[in-house]
Amino acid sequence: MEWKTTIQTQSGLCLEQLSGLWKTASKFKSRIHIRKGKVSADAKSFIEVLALIDAKGRKLEVTARGVDAQKGMEAIRDLILGVAPGG
Repeated sequence: MEWKTTIQTQSGLCLEQLSGLWKTASKFKSRIHIRKGKVSADAKSFIEVLALIDAKGRKLEVTARGVDAQKGMEAIRDLILGVAPGG
């Protein structure tokens, strides 16, 4: 599965949001990767996710592969878009 978006906020992704991405991705069995330009991060690795901190105006590409890929992708998408879980 693949999903693309552009970060529209003035400040890009903050540390709290990146922590949320890492925590959310860690709940799923599937492999989830986030790409920003040439930088690719395993969403389950906090150190790699930190490389995404300056994402303002950047296009992000999220890929998920595995048994719960759709649910993982939806959770990451909702987090990036600021949607409350289940809402």
